[in-house]
Amino acid sequence: MGIPKTKTATTLRSDLYESLKNVSEGELEVITHKQGDPVVLISQNKFNELLNEKEALRKMAIGLSQIKEGKGISHKKAVSKLKALSSKWK
Repeated sequence: MGIPKTKTATTLRSDLYESLKNVSEGELEVITHKQGDPVVLISQNKFNELLNEKEALRKMAIGLSQIKEGKGISHKKAVSKLKALSSKWK
């Protein structure tokens, strides 16, 4: 990902198409403005990747807490579920 470029809203307005091109190619841009917190522009693909990673981490946290409670599933069943999830991660 690298370090995101930072632009003001005014600069974004003047070079919107360049920003959209850069973001669609995988770059991140942080847009600052006077009305509140900065916002981040990311591509739809990158956004989907982040959502999938978040969901995977959530499920891992649930699994770890279940293991600590003595609950769980067999290794064979876990591998099967991971294979099904891995298709979403590609």
